[in-house]
Amino acid sequence: MTKVYHLKGGGTLVFVAVRHGDDPATRALLQDAFARDKPTDALVEGFAASRSMDPRYQERMVGYAQRRTASGHPDELATTIKLASDAGASFGGWDMSAAEDYAASVAQGFTLDDVIGAHLIRRHVNPFAGADGGALDSELRDARTVHGIEGFDYAAWYRRHYGDSFDDANGTPCGTGIGASIVAFETAERNRRLIAVLQAHVGPGKTVLIEAGANHWLALRPWLQSISDRVT
Repeated sequence: MTKVYHLKGGGTLVFVAVRHGDDPATRALLQDAFARDKPTDALVEGFAASRSMDPRYQERMVGYAQRRTASGHPDELATTIKLASDAGASFGGWDMSAAEDYAASVAQGFTLDDVIGAHLIRRHVNPFAGADGGALDSELRDARTVHGIEGFDYAAWYRRHYGDSFDDANGTPCGTGIGASIVAFETAERNRRLIAVLQAHVGPGKTVLIEAGANHWLALRPWLQSISDRVT
């Protein structure tokens, strides 16, 4: 779904609410938005706003788009980055980095172990299925930016909170227990970050395209309507 917000102070926001993954319908929405609205800027989910001005981070984003495109399975991030690059539009992330997620959650009072566990559920890592594809090592690297930690027994943590039956819904705001509570908090923090990034980017003469999951659009819809003269 795409909504175009014509802002009271001038400028335009093109919000493309996407389905995550290799989805042809999502790619078509993004292609149509670039062809029709000709955005000057594009902001994508999953890449950090705080690092987007770093040329090396921009190279990382381009490299990600090239690899996913070459694989024949471009996701919504790769599609947006490639379309923006091809159109000569600026692009960057609107999201929080993983380290920022950890810092915010620990500052909120969640324990480091619980944040690691919540993130692993969110990544659909089954604690009882063996190999995790490097997800645990990745989470531990990010967790160490907040506090030192040697390791994490994910299976034991999961059993303590949820028992022996894995349900990755507990890594969403709609799930239950500590995992869902942490993901709900971090989702709200990410929505606040998105509002701040949009406020910094929009203005007269600017057409800013935002690629984000549909739930982010639902959360921001009242605010988007409040700053707009017209929605199409």
